[in-house]
Amino acid sequence: MAFSVDGAAWGSPWRDVAVADKALLVLGTLFIGLSTPAWPVGPVIAVGLTVAALRLARVPWSTWLGALLLPVAFVVTGVLSIALQVGALSPSATVWWSAGPFALTAESVARAGTVLGHSIAGTCAVILLAVSTPMVDLVDAGRRLRIPGPALDIAALMYRLLFVLWDCAVTIRQAQAARLGYVGFRRSLRSFGSLAAGVLVRAWERSRRLEQGLAGRGYTDDLRTLQHVRPHSPVFLALTITWLLALLAIGTQGFGLLP
Repeated sequence: MAFSVDGAAWGSPWRDVAVADKALLVLGTLFIGLSTPAWPVGPVIAVGLTVAALRLARVPWSTWLGALLLPVAFVVTGVLSIALQVGALSPSATVWWSAGPFALTAESVARAGTVLGHSIAGTCAVILLAVSTPMVDLVDAGRRLRIPGPALDIAALMYRLLFVLWDCAVTIRQAQAARLGYVGFRRSLRSFGSLAAGVLVRAWERSRRLEQGLAGRGYTDDLRTLQHVRPHSPVFLALTITWLLALLAIGTQGFGLLP
């Protein structure tokens, strides 16, 4: 999945859009989504950003859904723990279901729904930035924002090593599977332990070689790269402002501020 997300970012037509323009879209959507009622703003954000990702940013639907799968699964797990109350209930609580110490109440379900709406909206916004902006552009934007160079270098190197180690893990697992290393529970457990050990050893070797290479090139505190300054897109900015104003109108309707 990491390879497909990175490939989608490099192949997206939004690759030529300035990072600041996309940051306005993502951060503005996050701010409005978190400061307004989760319903109906949350579903509107999720649907709107999904359409933008698939139709405008040209992200393959399998990549979009795959990128959302793990964060949404984590969110749903947390939401279930919020909705399910354990222990004594308030006398004024509206109980929908109970079994021993466990219960679902109207208040707990409402809290869970609020968390779900905000979380799904925020997840879609962040994933949209990830599938439309390569890491190198984000690092370049961080340098223009005067983020300390060592912090950006660590982020870039970790991102690079992520793909190296992932490729290593896939190669080792394919070799183990070809030797029937995952037939049966005990053999699978032993093979997985060998896989984890092998990846850790490769990570240590790669990091040591990387440190030696940087030292040999006179690295001190910053890895200089070419900067790619892209002009702002008036059309993209106009669509972004229209989208944010529409969300704000829906959110204020939720607050009851508009007739």
